[in-house]
Formats: sequence, structure tokens, C-alpha cells
Amino acid sequence: MKLAAILNNRYTEIENRKRVLKQKNADEAYKKNAQYFQPKSNPALDELVDLLTGKKEHQAKPALQQAIRELQETTPNYPEIHDVVAMASDEEAIDILKRVQQSALSSDNPTAQDLQVAQSAADYIAQKTQFTTNSDSIDATSKKNVDSLTVQPTEQQYKETVRNRLFEQAASKYQFQVQMARSGFRFDEPMFYHIA
Repeated sequence: MKLAAILNNRYTEIENRKRVLKQKNADEAYKKNAQYFQPKSNPALDELVDLLTGKKEHQAKPALQQAIRELQETTPNYPEIHDVVAMASDEEAIDILKRVQQSALSSDNPTAQDLQVAQSAADYIAQKTQFTTNSDSIDATSKKNVDSLTVQPTEQQYKETVRNRLFEQAASKYQFQVQMARSGFRFDEPMFYHIA
């Protein structure tokens, strides 16, 4: 038994030595690999790290600062425009927005921001005019209903009334389709847009 225990201890010692030697070799190989193959440094990342740590102060270029100032001066203050539009009545707001739209599109080469301002003004105008036409049509239909109770319509008046109602329905459907198209609706997309 003593012989078996001695042999067993010897095998474990040999295995332990092999394990230590492998670990030592792996550590040396890792250090050599790290020494010879240093990671490539990204100059933009290094500059960003320097800026974040405060090692290097960012020196702004004067041309860039001047361009930023010019952009801030030429850009209108949108909250002021919205305040003016909110305080004005619907007709005045529409007139103001039409002038804003015309001034945005008046230059020979309008910028993307000018086009965006003109589009938002056009959308707001369309929304307000649609609201006013809908409220006007509701008032008109209620007056028609009151008048129709007192006077019996003739067949010609009846046909004209039906034709006018069909025209109003077609116009409202067309306005709805135009609004959907402006909102980004595409006919090849799923049909749940029709019921939403």
C-alpha cells in the first residue's frame, strides 16, 4: 500500500508541475503578444478621451464660430412665431402663415430648413381651413335641416340636395385622402390604415 500511495503522490506532483508550467507559459505568451501586438490607436478616440479627461482643451476654429453665429442670427425664433399665431384669430393666423410660407420659398435656392418651415405652415393652413370648412358645413347643414322642416322640397330641389350632399361627401373624402398622403400613407402598406 505504501508503494501505491507513493506512486499516486508522485503522479499528482508531476501533474501539479505541468499545470504550473502551462500557466507560466501562458502568462509569458500573453505578455509577449501584448507587447508585440499593441492595439492600434484611433486618433479620434484618443482626442475624445483627451477632451473628456481635460488633458487637452478644445480650441474652436474662428471660422466655425462665425458660421455658428450667422446661423443663429438668420434662424428665426420659432417659439415667438407660435406665440403670435396662437394669439391671432384663425384668419389672421392663416394670413401670417401664408406670409411665412411665401418668405421661406422666396429665395432662389431654398434650404432644407426653409422647405420644412413652408411645409409646416402649409400643413397648419390646411388643418385650419379644413376645420373652418367642416364647421361651416355643419352650420349650413343644420340650417338646411331647419329650413327643410318648414318647406316641402320639390323633386328638383331634392335632386339638387342629394347632388350637393354627394359632392360634400366626395370633397371630404378627398380632403381625408390628401391628409393621409401628407401623413405618409402609402397604398401598398397594410389596410389597417383605412380603418384607423
